[in-house]
Order: sequence, then structure tokens, then C-alpha cells
Amino acid sequence: MVGLLAACGNESDTDANPAGQVQVDRAEPDSDLPDSPFGRLLSWSAPTADRVWAVTTAEKTCASCAALWSYAPGSTRGWKRVHTFAEPAEAGQDDGYGPFPPVSATSLVMAPDGLHGWFRWDTDGILATEDGGRSWRHLPSPQDPDERATGEIAVHEDHLYLVLLAQCESDECPNTVWRTGLDASDWTEVTPEGSEGIFELSASDAGLWAEDVGTGAVHTTRDGQSWERTPTRRIGELCLPADGTADVLVAACQTSDQGEPGGEVEVSEDRGRTWRTIHTTPRNVEAVVAGPKGHFLVLAGGQGVLISDGTTSKVPSTGGLHEWSGRFIDEQTIYLGGPRGLFATRDGGRTWDNLISKKRVG
Repeated sequence: MVGLLAACGNESDTDANPAGQVQVDRAEPDSDLPDSPFGRLLSWSAPTADRVWAVTTAEKTCASCAALWSYAPGSTRGWKRVHTFAEPAEAGQDDGYGPFPPVSATSLVMAPDGLHGWFRWDTDGILATEDGGRSWRHLPSPQDPDERATGEIAVHEDHLYLVLLAQCESDECPNTVWRTGLDASDWTEVTPEGSEGIFELSASDAGLWAEDVGTGAVHTTRDGQSWERTPTRRIGELCLPADGTADVLVAACQTSDQGEPGGEVEVSEDRGRTWRTIHTTPRNVEAVVAGPKGHFLVLAGGQGVLISDGTTSKVPSTGGLHEWSGRFIDEQTIYLGGPRGLFATRDGGRTWDNLISKKRVG
């Protein structure tokens, strides 16, 4: 993984290392970190109510670099820069104004212990930390320790799950699912039997879910040792309640296949066998964030946030809610983040704190 470097662009690749070794860069003390201001939010993770992590753009002289920050809600210290990642081996896409960091909204995953975490470069594999983000190493592939792991990641209980991307584009080599402990020392393949292609992972107290192309979704509460296939229909994004005893599924569905705005939220109380509509919006449903005891938020383009009790609230964003994601900590504490900011609510979604500007909004 990438260590803390005083400047971007001087990260060596694995070709410079002895055969069979994955690169590990040394960590440097905080005082040696480059002066990376808190830039544009790229990714975030909120595993607990008392700690939030964010990845932002870093130095202006390094368009593809990124920095890791942590923040304790309610504290007076504000955001603390933990680490500045060296420039990845391959830069992100160039939109005409220069390349941008190859980071997605789900790139950062931190464990509840505040020590273990994973960060995924879209172009350069997955990094792992065991010291709260101060130092990082490349995560070896479960199939070949000389290669870097790539794919979607999720944490459920004390395990890390990885959707390992296939190295070919044939249907005969679909993506595989792997499980390991937080130290990532020993991998076990847990690919669902009969899978046609696993991509997205979603973890909550209710279990681990994976999107299976062509067959809907699969669910496990047994560490991937066995999977239950869930009947689904027209699901744009599947979210789960944080209540581990609940059988409720919430799905965002588009109501038009002609590209026109319109969406609805459907709920199933029998693990996907039957569905009923609980919200209809003239705008596209961008995502659903499900929480405990039937609580949920609906992110609707141009309409803000719809709350499960039927009320609405606005998140002060200059853009839409596309690519936004959220996480329930409990019934009242929710985090919501995306390209335009990172917000928290302590009252079930009625008012929001802007964690970036530290201003009260609602």
C-alpha cells in the first residue's frame, strides 16, 4: 500500500521489488505530511457514531492524489489529516481540465474498531491499514499474492469481504467473492453457488447482501458459508435495515424506462417475495438508505430527502443527490455524503449538520 510521502509521483511500482513481494511503503510522522488542505470530498466512511472518515482531493500540484481525514462529531478539534496518499500508478480520467483522483464514493471502508480500514484506487488496487490510517499497504489478491486485489469491498461483523474482479471479460470467468479476517491474512472463497456475476456488496447488522446479475440479490448471515437467493424486481439499489431481526427490504425503482423522471420506493416484508409501494415521487429515486425498525430515507433528485414518516427535508447541496449514499447508526443518527458534502442528522433526518463547513442547516 501507499505510505505517506512528502511529494506526489515518487511511488515505485511492484516491478522494483524483489519477486514475490508486495510493496509496503513506510509511514512518516504527522509533522512530515505534505500540506494538503481539506479539498473536495471523494469518499467517506462512518462505521460508528463517534468517528467519521473522509477522503478528499489533496495538493493542487497533484491532481490524482488524495488525503485521508478523521473527525469526531461534537468535538472542537475539527477535521484532522491522517494521511496523504502518494499518486497512484495510473491517474484518473481527464475531463479536459486535467486528471482527477481515481476514487469512487464507496472507495473508503473503515471498520468499527477505528484501526482497520481499506481504500480502493479505481486504477491501482486496494490498500489496507491496521493503525487507523497512518500507514497503508497494498492488499494482495486472494488468488495470487504477487498481484494487487481489485474489486468491491464490505465489512460485516469481524470479516472483510471482497468481490474479486475477473481478469477476463468472458462469462466463463465471473467475479468471485472472498472472505477474510480484518487482518486479511487468510482468504476463503465464498462465491454463491450458481452465481452469474457478483458486483455490488451491501453490509448491515441484518447480514451481507450481494447483487447477482441476472438473478437479483443473494443474502448471507452465516459469513458466506451459505447464501439465500432473494426474489427481486426492478431494483435500482437494494438497501437493508440495520435491525438484525428484520426481514424488511427496501428498494428504489424507476417507473419509466424511457429516461423520463419518475420513481417509487417499494418495501417487502417477506424477503422479496411480495412488494408494495410506499412512496412515489415525480423525480428519479437516486437511492434508498434503510435503517432499523423500518426507518429509511429516500434520496430523490430535485426533491431532497423523503423520510419514512412521510415528511421531507432538504440537504443543502448545490447539485442533485446522484451518487450520494448514507448510513444509519441508529434510528435518529444518520450520515449522508456525496460529491457536494457530508452531513449528519441527530433527529431522524429533519435537520442536518454540515460536517464540512460546521454550520447548522435544515
